[in-house]
Amino acid sequence: MNSPPEPVQRLTRAIESLAGVREVEVGLRVLEELDLRELSLPGEFGDLPHAAIRRTKGGLKDEFLVSARLRFKQDHTGWVALEFLAWWVRDLSRSGKVVQMRALGLPPVAFGTQLGRSLKCEIELFAMGPDGDREPILAKVDELAESLEQNLEDYAKAIANPTQAEFNDIESLKRGAENDDTNAQFELGRCYMSADGVEKKPRTAVKWFERSAKWGHPEAMLHLGFAYEDGEGVDQDYKQAFHWFMKSAEAGLPLGMCCVGAAYEKGNGVSQSLAKAAEWYRRGADEDHAPSQAELGECYELGKGVKKDLKKALHWYETALENGLEDAQPAIDRVKKAMR
Repeated sequence: MNSPPEPVQRLTRAIESLAGVREVEVGLRVLEELDLRELSLPGEFGDLPHAAIRRTKGGLKDEFLVSARLRFKQDHTGWVALEFLAWWVRDLSRSGKVVQMRALGLPPVAFGTQLGRSLKCEIELFAMGPDGDREPILAKVDELAESLEQNLEDYAKAIANPTQAEFNDIESLKRGAENDDTNAQFELGRCYMSADGVEKKPRTAVKWFERSAKWGHPEAMLHLGFAYEDGEGVDQDYKQAFHWFMKSAEAGLPLGMCCVGAAYEKGNGVSQSLAKAAEWYRRGADEDHAPSQAELGECYELGKGVKKDLKKALHWYETALENGLEDAQPAIDRVKKAMR
């Protein structure tokens, strides 16, 4: 199976780098000779940008449609990704690019109620390829990728620290949670687990963590792992704890990666593997997570799952200290003494 052209891969990578994007698929189709009768047919023509094509009474000669179909996570990261990409597309269109972003919603009721969970969006670029030549089209895709990469770099701080929905008190937090705001559900669960403004109710906390985790909230997944690990609000179950730690790690949460590493190291809920423990500590360390960096340092210091290497151990301990983990200092002193 042939790989997509590099400009397509580049645009895909740029979009996927947004934490709130669950799936992305970039496609290219010829619009030339597409007529109005075909637009009325169900199936493959249903998702085309009807209003734009009808305005030109069908596809234009040599016209191509580049589309990036997106599915977002149903949590705050998805909301942020949607808003950022919508702004980016609007700015492109204002600069003269023939590009748009639109929703692709399934019917509200089909094969069960779908409303609220089936939304996809599509970014679409109309471009001309004389005599069916795709090279000018791929050049346009490359321009899109370059533009998105630059904007992701320019606004990296804003993307990493977006505005959160504000809940002024427990009652407003409860209303948000009941209305399926996944961040409110997580925060309400946290309040019930730590007795923050409400009576401590671990079972109620777990209920809210579960509702939030169902929609992919990484921290809710992590806290479910903690609940199962400690047996708080649920029966202690290391396998379930590992399951939720892994879910949070796969969703990109560095602390989740560290917890997966610890589970492998101890054999809690999974077959013990020091090599896999070191691998997951490394993943967390690469995300600048100080505890993961310290754990990886210990792996190198003691030869746990990796070849013993005091220089690498010192590097990771010092990196953890630079990232705010003051407890790494004794380990740094210890390794320096051993290296003399």
